[in-house]
Amino acid sequence: MPENVWDSEYTQLLQSARKTGEFKELNPDSERRTHPRFPLKMESVWMKMDSPFTVSDISLSGISLFSNKPFLPSSTLQLQLGKAFQVEAVVVGCDMEEADSDLLDMQYRIRCRFSDLMDTKQILVMIKEMDLMDATGEHLSG
Repeated sequence: MPENVWDSEYTQLLQSARKTGEFKELNPDSERRTHPRFPLKMESVWMKMDSPFTVSDISLSGISLFSNKPFLPSSTLQLQLGKAFQVEAVVVGCDMEEADSDLLDMQYRIRCRFSDLMDTKQILVMIKEMDLMDATGEHLSG
């Protein structure tokens, strides 16, 4: 699809997410990313590693993961998004957080920036469409 189609699809995704309250508007005082973050419900991200991880959210510029293993800032991760997209992400931060206060479980929030931002609108739109299909069992379109 031409880039302007992906711009339109991304704009529709933003409008829909605002209506449903899927994300809140960015607070420039506390937000580090430039673009809104979208939660992911499905297991649409894969990475080769020995320990389990979960995805917190994704935006045009990056992705946030939870892991029981820390990652060094500036390290590079190869991520498989959906079934079609392989992207490179650079770790920009790793912070220990409490996962379960009752069990005193700790985990790491890994914040990453995508290395190449050229196709991120297309990737984000397609990932969110797969996420909606996975959650509802049907395809939802604009």
